[in-house]
Formats: sequence, C-alpha cells, structure tokens
Amino acid sequence: MEFGIKEVNGGDPVNLGKSQDWQKNYYKVLFINESGGSLMVEHRKLELEPLSLVFIGKGIRVSARKGEVRIFHMLYFSQGFAARTESELSFLLSFRPLQESLEGYSILKLTQQYSCYYHFMVGHLALAKSNYDRAVYRDLAFNMVRQILLMGFIYMKQEEYAELLSPGGESRLVGDFKILVQKFVHRQRKVSYYADQLRVSPRKLNEVTKRLTGRTPKELINESLGELEKRMLTSGAKSIKQIAWELGFSNENNFSASFTKRFGISPKEYRKKWRL
Repeated sequence: MEFGIKEVNGGDPVNLGKSQDWQKNYYKVLFINESGGSLMVEHRKLELEPLSLVFIGKGIRVSARKGEVRIFHMLYFSQGFAARTESELSFLLSFRPLQESLEGYSILKLTQQYSCYYHFMVGHLALAKSNYDRAVYRDLAFNMVRQILLMGFIYMKQEEYAELLSPGGESRLVGDFKILVQKFVHRQRKVSYYADQLRVSPRKLNEVTKRLTGRTPKELINESLGELEKRMLTSGAKSIKQIAWELGFSNENNFSASFTKRFGISPKEYRKKWRL
C-alpha cells in the first residue's frame, strides 16, 4: 500500500526493523503524543519529547523498543503517493528532513496548542486509511500528508534560523558541515549540496566557514577529497582505475591529471612511494 498509519509500541507484534523492503521504500513521520516516547533508529535509542513530529527518510530502519509502553503513531507513504506531479516531486525531494541528514531523522517539537491538532490528524489519517478504496479518502490522505510536510517545512526553517543565531550555532554549523563532507565527499563536491543538507544558503555557509576556519567550503571539500584519495592509494588493493571510478571521475586519466595538478605527483608515483 502506498500510504498508511499504524499505532506502535514495544509490544507490537510487527517488528518494523526486520521489514527491509518496507523500511527502504517508505518515508515515515512519527507522531509522539503528550506522553513522549522512545524508539530505535538504526539501532540507536532515541528518546522523544511529548508532542513531537519525527521525519524519517527512506532506508532508515525504525523499530519500537522492547517493553516501551508509551504509544506513538507512524505515518508512512511512498514517493509516488506524495508526488503526483513534477512540482510535488521537486518539493518532496527538497524537503531535507526526509532526505539524508547527519542522524537519519529530524525532529520538530510542537507547542501544547497543537495537542488537538495532533489528535485530529491521527484520527483522520486512520479514517482515510480504512476507506482508502474510495477516491475522496485517497484525496483526504494526500492533502493531510501534504499539510504535514508543509508545516514541517515552515516551522523547521524557523527553528534553523533561530539555532544559527544562538550562541555556538555557527560553530555547530561548521562542525556539521565537516562531518557531512567526510561522509559524502566521495560523490558530492558541490558546496550547494552541503548547504542544502544543512538548510542554509551557499552564501551563508561560505561566510560562516570562512570567518571561523579561514578557508572556504570549497577549500575544505578539496582538502577532504585529497585526504581520501591518498588513503585509498596507500591502503587496500583497489586499482587506480577502480579508485577513480569510486570517486566519481569519468576515467583514470582524468583522476590522474587532477591528482597530479593538486599534489605535483601522479597517483601511481604516490602509491609507489607511500603505500603501506
């Protein structure tokens, strides 16, 4: 099914963590009620405050903690369900809380005034699921999911700007940027990609990074890429051609030319000199 909502607790007979296809193909939004709750995300315990929305992307494994009696509701939906048109697909793919992030999830803390809204949404999503064979309820489900995503987009933007302006906010931004670069530099070298992941503009990322480190984001990306290239050349048995391919170069010659230009030595010579 392309859409659904279910109640989950530690005694739930369905172990969501074992359903690999299910975890891989659906986006998930968790509704945490006034009691709060805890769950496992990628084998890590996550304690959640009352009245929270947790946005989780495809491929992130989620399961209830054994013995947890506090109940939460899980909304799940496919990309095809939430994106009927190209513009809707563009919005979904730009909604960073459901895409790759440092932890694999994003949390939106709601205020007490949203308690009634929470129960309204959960109740009507369940109603839409139970009558999903009727077109009017499919439209209801689609519009409610869309509303949740729009609300998350608006309020998370406000939280991000407030956090950036808070004491230590800029240092955290640079720290998170460095972590993301180490994680994805083998296939992503554009500053705009990392700015999108951190939900700031490329200009803001450049300004903060240059002020705190003395280097631009592009310089830090190139530095991290160079360190990775050197590690791959000096350890392991992969050929230079395979290394070039894994790092996103179209062929070995392009990789060799790029490496030689930056370090004044060819990959082959560097490997021969420094290989462990």
